[in-house]
Amino acid sequence: MITNNIQRDGKRIDIHLLGIRKSEPARKEIEETFSLVKAEWRNTKEHFSLDPVVIGRIQYGKTESKKAINDVLNEVLFAYKYSSLPELNAVLNQYNVNAERGSEESRVFKNNGLLYKILDENSKPVGVSIKASDFYSKLTLKFLEERF
Repeated sequence: MITNNIQRDGKRIDIHLLGIRKSEPARKEIEETFSLVKAEWRNTKEHFSLDPVVIGRIQYGKTESKKAINDVLNEVLFAYKYSSLPELNAVLNQYNVNAERGSEESRVFKNNGLLYKILDENSKPVGVSIKASDFYSKLTLKFLEERF
């Protein structure tokens, strides 16, 4: 498709500052019509920011398991330094989470997989294990080994 900026009667279509002349008024009208936050207020008003997630010990059944484990992992994996899985588990156990590879005969171990589990007050696994590859950020054994 080919376009030009000449009208049928031969007059030029002014496209200079098209964004300011046409898009800006349209944006303002949309913001007003739908009661949206005004774009120009962002520079003069307070800056919006997300509050950090306050993580604590996970209690099985109180929150969704996968989300709770994900919150702990995102905080711990990037805030702490560790050089092995046992060192990582020493920190994760404080939040009632454990990472394990499974037994040497298991399919998870043979495929270099990793499972995350929620622990109860007695450090015993409760609920269903969640595969590392099921998390969006792919907090897998390969990822951890790169950080070791």
